[in-house]
Amino acid sequence: MLNPKKISMSYKKYRNNFVNGTIIEKRKSQYEECKSEISIIIESNNVERDHVLLIDLGTIYDYHLMIWKEEVLVQNTNRIEGLKMMYPDVFYQCVSQELYSIRYPKATVDYTFMEIIAALIHFTMFGWQREEEILFEFIAEHIGDRFLSSNDWNKHTWFLLELYLQYKNKTLLGASRNVYTFVKKELESKDLRNDLLPDDLGIYDKVLKCWSTPIEEKITALIGQMINYHSELASELGKS
Repeated sequence: MLNPKKISMSYKKYRNNFVNGTIIEKRKSQYEECKSEISIIIESNNVERDHVLLIDLGTIYDYHLMIWKEEVLVQNTNRIEGLKMMYPDVFYQCVSQELYSIRYPKATVDYTFMEIIAALIHFTMFGWQREEEILFEFIAEHIGDRFLSSNDWNKHTWFLLELYLQYKNKTLLGASRNVYTFVKKELESKDLRNDLLPDDLGIYDKVLKCWSTPIEEKITALIGQMINYHSELASELGKS
């Protein structure tokens, strides 16, 4: 049962943790360190340390995420400049991995499946067609291998991916629905971890099945169910 008071208190606690904590100054300090480090590498053409450029992209992503949160939580604006800077950082990490794997074959990736799918969705929303197409090709090629750790529990991420496939009339592993089940089989065949993948998408399954329905009552009911589901999750934000 959704508790409006709980969700309000949770949001206030989340905001206070961000505003009154050291997050903003810490992220800015880390970003400046990365900026200085990268400038020195580029100016000296020190190719033996080029892996640092890839490693630092994760910190740069965190910095742009912080900028977006600051604009929303502190300045109370709807600006999306921070978002538009975040996802190219994920994109650069993805498209650089194959090159780096030749020189640093034991390197681990610094991005998550959730971040990659979020980047794909935002590229589509921003109309960045070239980046969207390149990133989707990367996903299609690497889903189920070490360059794309898809052992992900987040139902919302799988929902967005299937919604994208439906919207673009595309498939992954030959499927456009219940993709997570095909990914599970792919991971199993390679003896890779697959224990976090969901067994179903819950309310998201209902929405995907009825996405094109013209029946207003059904749409209203599904929106209500999704609001409750997301609100219950958001009510736990203060614990994070």
